[in-house]
Amino acid sequence: MTRRCVAYDQITLPFPPDMVWKALTDFKAYPLWWPSTVTVHVLQATPEVVGSKIELEPRNGKRLSLQVAACVPQLSMHMAYVGGVYLGAGLWQLEAVAKGTQLSYAVDLEIRSRLVALISYVLDIPAVHSRLMRHIFDGLLQHLERQPALPTVHSAPRTSRHLASSPLPRVHAPANAAAGLPMS
Repeated sequence: MTRRCVAYDQITLPFPPDMVWKALTDFKAYPLWWPSTVTVHVLQATPEVVGSKIELEPRNGKRLSLQVAACVPQLSMHMAYVGGVYLGAGLWQLEAVAKGTQLSYAVDLEIRSRLVALISYVLDIPAVHSRLMRHIFDGLLQHLERQPALPTVHSAPRTSRHLASSPLPRVHAPANAAAGLPMS
């Protein structure tokens, strides 16, 4: 009984990609702008971004661990879900657009918890993930608005979808193999 969570969410932020990238890679600031329903523990924040590790603990949920497996500055950051309820991959992508930066996050996750897998038959786990991503995007927008030198462009609406086929490679690797994840 392998169950998956495959989702895609995006927002257009009225800020240039370098500002959005800086916020996304400032892991120590995540607790300032992530929703209060998720406790963020920064386990390691590396200057080169790759190798940075965070642990997320959703209220009334199960803990999960993520590690930055690869990145292209101001374009993409590949996240490896290496421990906890999920195993798989997440991908942040940034694209400069006329109104600022289009930011998206896609996940393809295997649900490792039997309880969560059973619940997924009656609860739309990708929809729950997308609801959380809307809160994360809102927090990021507010965080960016508090930064100096605000641009004057306006944001566009958010988009969420649950993908039948994944934009990410499926990852089936032990938790200690995060550094070798295929992320192309």
